[in-house]
Amino acid sequence: RLKTFLGHLEAHIRDQIRVVICCARGGDRSRHVVQFLVECGHQSMQLVDGYRGYRKSVRRHLAKLDFPNLFVLDGLTGTGKTKILRSISKARPHSIIDLEGYADHRSSILGDVGLNPVSQKRFESRLFQFSKSIGSRPGWILVEAESRKVGNREIPLSLWQQMQSAPRIQLYAEMELRCQILEADYQTEEGWGPLSERIRSLGPHSDYDDEEIDEMCAMLERGDTKTVAENLLERHYDPRYSHQMKKHRPIKTFEVLETDSLAAEIVEFLDRFVANQGF
Repeated sequence: RLKTFLGHLEAHIRDQIRVVICCARGGDRSRHVVQFLVECGHQSMQLVDGYRGYRKSVRRHLAKLDFPNLFVLDGLTGTGKTKILRSISKARPHSIIDLEGYADHRSSILGDVGLNPVSQKRFESRLFQFSKSIGSRPGWILVEAESRKVGNREIPLSLWQQMQSAPRIQLYAEMELRCQILEADYQTEEGWGPLSERIRSLGPHSDYDDEEIDEMCAMLERGDTKTVAENLLERHYDPRYSHQMKKHRPIKTFEVLETDSLAAEIVEFLDRFVANQGF
């Protein structure tokens, strides 16, 4: 059994990687495994207080998150907010809180199409790791506007409250481009089948009747994806999110034309804004 365990472990680790072993409380079980791995030539260490202790640390940290220089990127569905965030993160990896990336979910009832959403615990661990990685680093932090939940993953109250009062940057895009972005987001390796399945689940959560749902799924099968995208934006997404956006007056609105150049514009704007405000 030990050889089997070691074989599985060695298949997933690279040279010079230190393995952290944990059990529930950080007791003898994990300590003995660490000793075994060290004897086999692997750098290993035991997680103090075990997984339960780690989870307590995560929850305690997330309960008091504080980003005094937080900004929120807002905009209707299909304006490319997530793409813009990830483009910015290439140059400023410590300036972006990617909640949808941490959750592996696009934060809507159709948001899991083509993705594999993670658990609440994994979501919290990813946010915890980001927060610890930036420490007290100066400068701005940008996060996408979200409801309290990203799919079924709940945003910590401390961060959620800050997001509600943080300055907002708003994105605007023409319907044609928004449809293109939505089509690209929802096309999967399995084709449009996963989206059809999720559209059929809209029933009680939308204003569509059964006949309209059937027609949209038929259009997907025929390849008329633009019509479906426009329909979803105009009848499902926009009515739900427009009223939320009206609650917040943006400090700046950008039109979406090209992702990378717009990302650079937003970075320049935030750098200048923070410098002028004395953050």
